[in-house]
Amino acid sequence: MKKPDNEDIEENIEEKENDLTEENSSSEDEVSVDDSSDDEPEEKPAKKAAPAANKQGSNKKAIIIEIALAAVAVIVIIVAIVLRQKQNADSSGNQNGDISISTGQDGSELAAIDNSILFSTTPDVPAMVQNESLDYEALVADNKMLKLKGSEGQDVYVHNYLNSEYFNEETKFDESQVDDLIAKNVLINYLEPVAVTRDTAEMYDTVSINFAGSMDGVAFDGGTANDQELTIGVSAFIDGFTEGIVGMKVGETKDVHVTFPEEYPNNPDLAGKPAVFAITLNKIITGNKVPTLTDEMASTYTGGEITTAKELKDYFRKNQLSLVIWDFIDTDFYLSSLSDDAILSYYKKIIDQIDASSQQYQMSAEKLVSMYYGIDIESYKSEMMTEAVESMRHSILYNAIAEKEGITVSEDDIAELAANYGYEGNVDGFKSDYGEDVIHDFILQDNLMTYFLTLHK
Repeated sequence: MKKPDNEDIEENIEEKENDLTEENSSSEDEVSVDDSSDDEPEEKPAKKAAPAANKQGSNKKAIIIEIALAAVAVIVIIVAIVLRQKQNADSSGNQNGDISISTGQDGSELAAIDNSILFSTTPDVPAMVQNESLDYEALVADNKMLKLKGSEGQDVYVHNYLNSEYFNEETKFDESQVDDLIAKNVLINYLEPVAVTRDTAEMYDTVSINFAGSMDGVAFDGGTANDQELTIGVSAFIDGFTEGIVGMKVGETKDVHVTFPEEYPNNPDLAGKPAVFAITLNKIITGNKVPTLTDEMASTYTGGEITTAKELKDYFRKNQLSLVIWDFIDTDFYLSSLSDDAILSYYKKIIDQIDASSQQYQMSAEKLVSMYYGIDIESYKSEMMTEAVESMRHSILYNAIAEKEGITVSEDDIAELAANYGYEGNVDGFKSDYGEDVIHDFILQDNLMTYFLTLHK
């Protein structure tokens, strides 16, 4: 199973920095979202303990670092942004009004940043969002659910992965989904332009459009452009925007309904909101042929780790299976209770991480949060408390399954992940920086997926 490594972190730092720092030099920038990694095949569920991942029905992700470690990865991204800004700043100037400078015994300057607002109030703990309408005991009797015990003694209901017939039926997927993943992740880099005379747009066509965006009938800034060239399914726009052009005829105008991402730094006022774009197809500039996957493409895509087209397709197939297995496990699982103490403990770890990064890189927590999320600190704290509930809910589920099946996390597992993050030979430092519980749960989900794959026929 592919684990996130330092290259993954760096790639996503660059993506986030581009989102946060580039000038909106065209109308496309106003409505586009860098989704270059959204369809990247993953083997773990999306956001379970991560403020950065945006889990929607499509299982798409905002960054590769996921599960519990994603909370830490957000800090890594923020830190990289801050560090770059500091490097570009005038070293003689203090650009952060929240910093007071004192002098240490060795003559070095020490910065003390007031982040008391992080700790002044604690948001209320929200209730768990669960499906209360199912008769879980009846599903257990019907062999479709298992009843386990959580770490706090609560009842945990999960779909029966041990019922082979039910498990295999519920985790089926179409081979075309694998082909689509390969096309979107690999083959779009090798599209071959072809002349066309048709007047109906198809996937991967390069076209010229006009568009005008509105919310509740009111136009918003940056939502309008004329003669915008893009390639359907390739150009980085909001999910569903370019795909909505498929099937349109030249000269036709069509309303395309989309929803802005929950985290949209380009314009936080639009984040998470539905919008309508009136799109007019001006012309089809060229068609684009999707080539057949070759061994050379496979090797290039994986940096030589996979050398044949067959192996790469197997890799994508395995990852697609992993996604549907996680959906099977995560859908409608139920906890009878969850203690506030566990939730508050996880929430405190997130807040402490923000505070620590703020102190180290000399930018207030308020500015970090505003820069990355585009929201105020109190809204951020409320979101993190909601994240803490979901994180602990999933943690108890996964640990309950692991306890039943005898799945553990070894010191070798931890050492391997530490090496992937640049901590080879320094496991203690890795544990200190990321947190032992976070590391344990991250690796545990990796080991659980390995187990689920052995059950699947």
